[in-house]
Amino acid sequence: MRRDPEARYLDSLRHELAALREFIEKEKSAAESLREICRIRKSDPGDDVYRALIFFLNEEYRTKPGALALLYQTGERLKKELPASTKETILDLTRHRFRTYCAVLRAGGYA
Repeated sequence: MRRDPEARYLDSLRHELAALREFIEKEKSAAESLREICRIRKSDPGDDVYRALIFFLNEEYRTKPGALALLYQTGERLKKELPASTKETILDLTRHRFRTYCAVLRAGGYA
């Protein structure tokens, strides 16, 4: 028996919301970690990186419709493009990811 279109839509929407929630939690955790590492090392993360960190930590995506979907798509693209991280490269890759998020937010008119 086939489900009606509305039930299929709601099921699809539920999966997409779960993916976005997972993405938010992962990026907020990464932002907190990167900010803490920069604080401990007394290093400046850079304006672009800091802007993206704050975007996640202050939950600015809640007031900017479309920004989270744009960042999610960018994050999925970066997963495919960037090499696997190691303990030697994780900090640089995380900074690159947040720098890219900032550039995408600017290009999309969200920054």
